[in-house]
Amino acid sequence: MTNKAKILMMSVVAASLAWGITVAQSQIKQASCVWDNGSGAPESYPCEFITFNDDGSFSAIRADSYELMVTIESPGVGNMQEYADGRALLDFGRVYRSASDPACWVTEGDAERLCVY
Repeated sequence: MTNKAKILMMSVVAASLAWGITVAQSQIKQASCVWDNGSGAPESYPCEFITFNDDGSFSAIRADSYELMVTIESPGVGNMQEYADGRALLDFGRVYRSASDPACWVTEGDAERLCVY
């Protein structure tokens, strides 16, 4: 490998690392979550809001590692899963962005609702 090729490769690696660190820092935000699992008693708690996939997909993670993840399928439509301690617990299926409050995602039938502020 020539010196020019080595320098180019090191530059690409350094730029990639710098970009990754910047993106990682900008994608994690402290937020307030409101989760209504259909019981009629919504829970409010501080959470970390973490975006991924550059399409609006996100995870809302509580301090005890409880996580709700919304993976975007198309604008205003996603799929929501529940995790705890890194294990999948429940797949809520398709969710839709609320027309009345865009910070909220609701399941079909409006049984469950996750809002992240």
